[in-house]
Amino acid sequence: MTRTPLPASLGGHWVGLACVAKRPARPALRMEVTAGRRLLLRQADQVVLLGVQRARNQGVYYARTARYRSPLPPLTAGHARRVRETSLDDDAWAARWTHEYLGLLQAADNGPVHAGDWNLAWGMPSWSVAGHWQRLTVVDPDHGHITWFGYGDPEDDQRDVLPLRPLSPPEHY
Repeated sequence: MTRTPLPASLGGHWVGLACVAKRPARPALRMEVTAGRRLLLRQADQVVLLGVQRARNQGVYYARTARYRSPLPPLTAGHARRVRETSLDDDAWAARWTHEYLGLLQAADNGPVHAGDWNLAWGMPSWSVAGHWQRLTVVDPDHGHITWFGYGDPEDDQRDVLPLRPLSPPEHY
């Protein structure tokens, strides 16, 4: 896989990597879409998530199957501290994590990386996790409904992020 810093990274502030993967042709972790607004998330030969999109594209009814396995190995707090302590500044720290995660994803046999162009940008969009973290740790059933971008449904459904596995209880953080 070739790696090139994204253009803004070349000017100083770390933004991310542009990558070209040569293989595999088909990813192990992939979304499949069928007629009737049905969604199916596969990981190799396992079905990990079933879904039906709402008529106005404002959300999805889902069911997790408990078969998802993270393509990334567990990272220890000690390793995270070492990366932080040995990084000269925030940009170096972000660049190291981006390169490390890309290497881990590339080595995984059950992940989403496949042949083609990829951009790995640093950070998360402001609307994604922070505003929904409490809902993710309290309301996380194996089946239910989520809205996308908070379109007028019950507040518990407005989370924009759907974990593929049950999250650890808040007291474990």
